Amino acid sequence: MEKSANREVESRDPRTEDTVSDSGCATCSFRARHDKNPTSFLGRVWRWHANFCPGWKSYMRSLPDDEKRAIAEKYAFAPAKFA
Repeated sequence: MEKSANREVESRDPRTEDTVSDSGCATCSFRARHDKNPTSFLGRVWRWHANFCPGWKSYMRSLPDDEKRAIAEKYAFAPAKFA
């Protein structure tokens, strides 16, 4: 903990936290836009971004195999991409 202006401030590095379930991927607004209209600009941006997003990859790896397969199929990812 760091002290800043007589207050204790918790310093965290979000890249090192292992709370993938809290990552927001399941409730991502861009993902919701893609689900609503995959051809919208934000929907296409999300799909493009999901190809290389380390948070999305961690989220997918944290899911059970059956859920992982269902999501990979829904978004047309290669089945082995998140193995």
